[in-house]
Amino acid sequence: YDPCPAGWKVAESHLGSNIKDVEYTVVNNCVKLSYDRSGTNYAFYPLSGRLNFTTAAYEQEGAVGYIWSSNVAGNGSSYGFYFDVNSTLDLDFKFYPSQGSSVRCQKIG
Repeated sequence: YDPCPAGWKVAESHLGSNIKDVEYTVVNNCVKLSYDRSGTNYAFYPLSGRLNFTTAAYEQEGAVGYIWSSNVAGNGSSYGFYFDVNSTLDLDFKFYPSQGSSVRCQKIG
């Protein structure tokens, strides 16, 4: 299932690999991730937290972000990337659909 609108698709995991720096400017529960060291090419990603699939509780909002990708990792999990306000950036993170992670849509073409 792809939740993105027509003409868009869930981004592949390699799109996170061009993130070069994490500038921890937090604005409205989002963190600024830079695509180069100049600081001029960046995007804001939500510190949206996650759904705890064991307890069904929503947790860590404002502290961590998980961005889902379309790349399957196996055993029901997929790749994506993870970041938090403590300077952690994992570009090869595996997680399950039941964690309710954020989606980044990429324009097709």
